[in-house]
Amino acid sequence: MPRVSLWFFAVAPLYVLVGMGVGIFMGATQNFTIAPAHAHLNLIGWVTMALYGTFFALAREASQKLAWTVFWLNNVAVMIMFPSLAMVLTPALAFAQKVSYDYDKTANFTGLKTYALKDGTKVGQQLIDDRIVAAIEAELSAKGLTKSDANPDAFVVYHVAFDKQKDISTFSSGYGGGYGAYGWGYGGGWGGGTTSTQVRDILVGTLVIDVADAKNKAMVWRGMGVKEVDTQAKPEKRDKSITNAVNKIFKNYPPKQDKKST
Repeated sequence: MPRVSLWFFAVAPLYVLVGMGVGIFMGATQNFTIAPAHAHLNLIGWVTMALYGTFFALAREASQKLAWTVFWLNNVAVMIMFPSLAMVLTPALAFAQKVSYDYDKTANFTGLKTYALKDGTKVGQQLIDDRIVAAIEAELSAKGLTKSDANPDAFVVYHVAFDKQKDISTFSSGYGGGYGAYGWGYGGGWGGGTTSTQVRDILVGTLVIDVADAKNKAMVWRGMGVKEVDTQAKPEKRDKSITNAVNKIFKNYPPKQDKKST
């Protein structure tokens, strides 16, 4: 048997073990987001390697240079394809954040230069609430607002709510083988191949940030971000996640206004 065929047969079981490990991980966590990448790993990994090994063992007249070229190209393809596809799938399905905002078109945002924080609907975990407050203060400072509890131009309030939802993911191997209304200062709740469908419970968090005109006692701006919550995240990742969420929400503050409206 050609030496290259032995290498094909030797590497194929390694991909079997990797595929089994990924499958066990998905089953244990009930998170099948990267299932398409897993299917391609199995196909291009051990199945294709075993087929190539058999082919070059039988076709002895085939060029050994061609056989080695196929061997290395296939391995490189697997090493690039699997992690790349897994990374593409994970952010798109698990960590996407949706942001929206609304505002009073008659409000004079240039007159809001100082602010004070007011209690809204907190998470109830001091460390997380402190992170949210720190992120809000950093964003407001970057936008030129100064914190002043004595006589602020604006009051800033945040609300957080959580909801368990069903995440339904349908994927194919590709081969034959209410949010409810929050009032200012008030927090409420909110009402050809094999194809598989997986259902899992996910925790979705909503962060709402309100800005109210202290003089007129009226809300003038609201930003909202909705995102799946990673309950197993490390402190560093939580810091980054909260900072990014608040940053995305405040990208729309102050809003672009028609000069005629102000």
